[in-house]
Amino acid sequence: MRKRMLCMLLGISMAVSLTACGGGAGTAGGNSAGSQTEAGSGAGNGAEAGTAADAAAGNGTAAGSGQAQGTAGSGAGSSGVKTTYLNFAHNRSEEDAFGIAVKEASDRLYEATGGAYAFQIYPSGTYAALGDCMEAVSGGTLDFAWYDTGMDYAERLGVLLSPFCFDSYDHWKAFKKSEVYQDFVQDMSDTCSVHHFGFFTFGFRMVTGNKVWKTPEEFAPVKLRMAVQPPYPAIATVLNCTGEPLDANEVYTALQTGVFDGQENPYSDIISRKFYEVQKYIIKTEHVLSVGGVACSTKCWDSLDADAQAAVTDAVNYILDAVDDATISGAPEQEKFLADQGCEIVTIEDKTPFKDRAYLVFDQYPEFESYYTKIQEIEY
Repeated sequence: MRKRMLCMLLGISMAVSLTACGGGAGTAGGNSAGSQTEAGSGAGNGAEAGTAADAAAGNGTAAGSGQAQGTAGSGAGSSGVKTTYLNFAHNRSEEDAFGIAVKEASDRLYEATGGAYAFQIYPSGTYAALGDCMEAVSGGTLDFAWYDTGMDYAERLGVLLSPFCFDSYDHWKAFKKSEVYQDFVQDMSDTCSVHHFGFFTFGFRMVTGNKVWKTPEEFAPVKLRMAVQPPYPAIATVLNCTGEPLDANEVYTALQTGVFDGQENPYSDIISRKFYEVQKYIIKTEHVLSVGGVACSTKCWDSLDADAQAAVTDAVNYILDAVDDATISGAPEQEKFLADQGCEIVTIEDKTPFKDRAYLVFDQYPEFESYYTKIQEIEY
């Protein structure tokens, strides 16, 4: 357990059916199969299979080699059972806490089903862009994907990305044990036409910069890079700064050249993208808790028998819990790492002036407010 946790912490600092499931992938428009996926039959670039499934078939090909990794030869595991691969796409690296957890979950699924099922993993956006993957799951052409918001289907389903929705990790934990959480997950499933398993966090978002800004007044002249996905661009109004979206791969250069004064991200991304090299201060605004989720297509889910559904649910729940654990327990170590790189960690003692501006986002997304109010009322 300690070895796994250390691996997960390292990962987070370097970064997030027999007939209907499985099959080749590579584009969001690809089919989600129609026949059992046997060893070596998965097509597509950048895919990898769970290590237990590889080992059972003696597959020595390294994951990430550019070929879809499945069991070799006839597709039979050590027990002679043909393995059906369920395509699983996400946008995090293989070394990220989420990437590690998905690989471990594939092993658990393989072992729990006696080699009958495992995940065919497409990390780092190698299947398609994140939004396209989510759309493909809803459309039934992809089995599993990172699925963090349902805003494309109903505005209210973006509420978990709203400002100051969660006050602390204890608040997050209490939310996940609440009826509000269960209702929200079911709402995601029903509205987005998926089977949604639930959510995990990969950390509070912090502002980085080469100056210190601790009040809305001090943020007024600041230009921040914001994430492209709604509602992130609107959150700049809560900080009282100018916010503009920019693709994540372009942010480092934009900070280095002064196009932006700063940016906002959880510790994991600040570290993995090395923003600490061009930003001196880490300002603990904690204005949004970054969350992700996992869903599978209803086409895939309905094709699984009860035993397979239970095994898949256990495997995905492992992902949700493992990423939560790595994020929460790893935060102090990440903060220490940033300090060791020469960054100054700046605490904001009173965030009330920022929280009082949250209504500005609700003005733009009024359907957030119902769930937001229920989440705020959760005791912890």
